[in-house]
Amino acid sequence: KIKDIMKKPEQWCQGHFTKGKAHCLSGWISEVYTNTDKVCEIRQKVLNAISCVDMITGWNDRPSRTFKQVRDLVVKLNI
Repeated sequence: KIKDIMKKPEQWCQGHFTKGKAHCLSGWISEVYTNTDKVCEIRQKVLNAISCVDMITGWNDRPSRTFKQVRDLVVKLNI
């Protein structure tokens, strides 16, 4: 699960799918969940939680977004 791996701010990034060993939320979803059906399920779960206002990348990359907000979402959704 993402929550078991993405524990430090340096493991998260904005503006890039992957940057070194860091990933944006979408990058982590693709990294951790390799089954296409599971990826779709997890992406929908995230979109529902962020009220589908943005795409996941738009939500992740919002300039005011913090690692804590992303981490809290991942933990809350148990992904």
